[in-house]
Amino acid sequence: MKSYFYNTIGLNGNDLAQAKRSNQNQEAVILRFINTNTGSWSAWDLHETANFYHIPITSIRRALHNLLDRHEIREVGMVIGPYGKPVTKYTSNVFFQSSLF
Repeated sequence: MKSYFYNTIGLNGNDLAQAKRSNQNQEAVILRFINTNTGSWSAWDLHETANFYHIPITSIRRALHNLLDRHEIREVGMVIGPYGKPVTKYTSNVFFQSSLF
């Protein structure tokens, strides 16, 4: 699975390698959750579940963006988030693709 780590803090060496591994793990865990739980999920929905309390909301958003770019999940609409602003909801692309055949 190709993963993107946006090295905005200038990490190098072992720190960069560890951050990339953590990034890939976060994406894999989020994708597994979305693929095994029906419904649609916003970054805030995921953040509020017990599975993801330890992952910063910004990392969840980054993971969702990367998964969307790789067509592993898809957008299904928007809802009002906890701060009164619209947030995107995502769902598994596996269910959608399998229903086409």
